Amino acid sequence: MLKTSARFLIILVTVGGGFAGFLEIAAGLTDLKTIGALQAALLWAGLAAYSLIIIAGLIFIDRTHRTKTMLAALAIQIPWFDVPGLRYHLSSAAYITLVFGPHRDDIEWGASLDSRLNLRLGGAPVSHWSIGINIFALFVFLVWLIYTMKE
Repeated sequence: MLKTSARFLIILVTVGGGFAGFLEIAAGLTDLKTIGALQAALLWAGLAAYSLIIIAGLIFIDRTHRTKTMLAALAIQIPWFDVPGLRYHLSSAAYITLVFGPHRDDIEWGASLDSRLNLRLGGAPVSHWSIGINIFALFVFLVWLIYTMKE
């Protein structure tokens, strides 16, 4: 059984952070006439990702033994990459990123207490790329795995 603090952390990251991200993206879809089709498609993909995160949290609240949805919701928040033509960074509630790439002098750290979605197709310089991980999402993922493996 999960400790109360671990349950609270997981619910905060999924339901709370997912809902905040969903509302932020939904606000961007209010005026579809001013955005292009590609940007609208990326925003809809973001809504789908945050919906998965929210649903995973709600399923967890109702049935703690259902783990696959939660693992998927946490796993999609771990990677961070910006390669030529494609950028992906998704987080809910908080993130602590560790990023590196050839155009950086050293490893870059970033942290924030918000939900964030960065999706981009095309438009990136050919020579620049960076990859990283969301350490906060990885931590919550590991907490989830540790407690579910004990059961």
